[in-house]
Amino acid sequence: MGLFNILKKKDTNSIELKIDKKLPIGTSVNLWLMPNTNIINIYELGYLAGDGLIGQHENKKLATHLKNNKAFVAKVFYNKKIKIELIEKTIEEVLNENYLNNEYPKLLNELSKQVRVKKIQTRLYIKSQTEIKKGDSIYPVFSQNIEDHLKERILKLEFKNDEGKIIGIKENEPNKIRQILRLHFANKAKLQCKIQNLKNYGNCVESDVLIEII
Repeated sequence: MGLFNILKKKDTNSIELKIDKKLPIGTSVNLWLMPNTNIINIYELGYLAGDGLIGQHENKKLATHLKNNKAFVAKVFYNKKIKIELIEKTIEEVLNENYLNNEYPKLLNELSKQVRVKKIQTRLYIKSQTEIKKGDSIYPVFSQNIEDHLKERILKLEFKNDEGKIIGIKENEPNKIRQILRLHFANKAKLQCKIQNLKNYGNCVESDVLIEII
């Protein structure tokens, strides 16, 4: 996919395929493997599953690569021809590598700076079997240092109840997660978190949480 076009070619094989539309040289394209087949659809960047189809090929080698969730770089290199570089790393490995090399240093620098907010209104999805009510206190779980929080590519924050049990993991609203982390690590603030409104959706409970400096 387009995300992998930033990778350098290293220990890869390449496959050349024709497409039905003339695109500028260097244009990235998307690949999609038809389930239970060796048929690969080629799409213009920004399209998938129906729109933007510009080619279809049966290729066992490429299909095996995609079935194994391996990364690739696919670009137009000649008139109506694309070159696909097969990368012997999984998509997850490539994403993590890109995160550590590019995003991690920026995020570490950002989260080391103090923030001026005094309170944060946010949402937390709580396990449906958890007994909780409006006004209850909950507590964010912080690692020993900010570096440990940033080891994973997806930034998240666990919350526990008075009994010390994890009741929910916040993964949405990444900007608010950053603010909470900055308050704790950069501002060294003591935080109070209170449940406000609750909405039960059956499989989970959506809660409004007010986080304030005390």
